[in-house]
Amino acid sequence: MPRPQTLIQMWNPHREFLIQQHRFYVNEASTRLISQFDNINADADKAAEEWFERRGERFDPNRDDEGTINEEAESVAIEFYCQFRTGKYRL
Repeated sequence: MPRPQTLIQMWNPHREFLIQQHRFYVNEASTRLISQFDNINADADKAAEEWFERRGERFDPNRDDEGTINEEAESVAIEFYCQFRTGKYRL
């Protein structure tokens, strides 16, 4: 079944102006917004390191398991990565 189409007649200079505006916003979004997601892996690793350092300040070898803390830091990195990856595709 063919998709319905809507045709709009428009004064050509106005049409060109609208197309130019659209291209401008697409280019700006690509360079300013989407480019922020280029280093997601490094940002996720940094978030995990910062979490690990904050958690390390309260480390008690008699109570805490170092392996569990490492796994929690990895979970922070994965969560950070997934949130930003999802955000990238929503733009």
